[in-house]
Amino acid sequence: MVLYVDSVAGGIVSTASLNATGDLLQRLATGVGLGGQRAALYFPPGFRADRIICLGPASAMVYAIRGSSLLPINGALLGAATDLAGGTDVVYRVDDGAQGGRVREFQAPLSYLNVAPLGAFRLLATLLDGDVAYRSNEFVGVAPGNWWDSENPGQNNVVLKHGDFVSFQASPALGDLDADGAVTAADFAVLAAALAGPGVTTPPPHCNTIDFANADLDGDRDVDLADCADFQRRMTVGE
Repeated sequence: MVLYVDSVAGGIVSTASLNATGDLLQRLATGVGLGGQRAALYFPPGFRADRIICLGPASAMVYAIRGSSLLPINGALLGAATDLAGGTDVVYRVDDGAQGGRVREFQAPLSYLNVAPLGAFRLLATLLDGDVAYRSNEFVGVAPGNWWDSENPGQNNVVLKHGDFVSFQASPALGDLDADGAVTAADFAVLAAALAGPGVTTPPPHCNTIDFANADLDGDRDVDLADCADFQRRMTVGE
């Protein structure tokens, strides 16, 4: 699967300008197969991709687009304890199937997508075979009404319609009670005002219901010392 992200001004209007074929993930991003086949994807009007997330069978990678080239940012092998940079920023895993299906999960910081705290971005996703550049008709963010709705577009060019993407708004991190992008002493002031004790499920005086609900960090419907301990673990270092 390939996810194209539009998060900042600029970017490309189609994959036709991309040519990287060095490995499977690059071929997924560019839509160019091992034999030079190309399945070009033309993005919706107003959508310009600047980041690409490629999810392969054994690894995943985030790329920045620089002209006609791909700049690897970071990635991970499937199920690995650390990412390719030796840290834990990127996680790529699959569940054990206990919930009825083997679902892959990808995790990376929003900063990798050039998205600021509480920022917004647009995304669309497509599925194709990177070895032969054969595109499926399975998309995320694309509305019906296309010639390929009942068949795979294969190696044919795909031109997307206006609005064929999904918009996202980043949410504050748990503990960021004032939604400024960091968990600091200012957030603890909100938590302290909501502190009512175990089993108390209504806000104390001078605390509104929204702050009370947000301060319940462990989700047990009250705000107590357990939430304070959780907050301490999340507090931004040096703030």
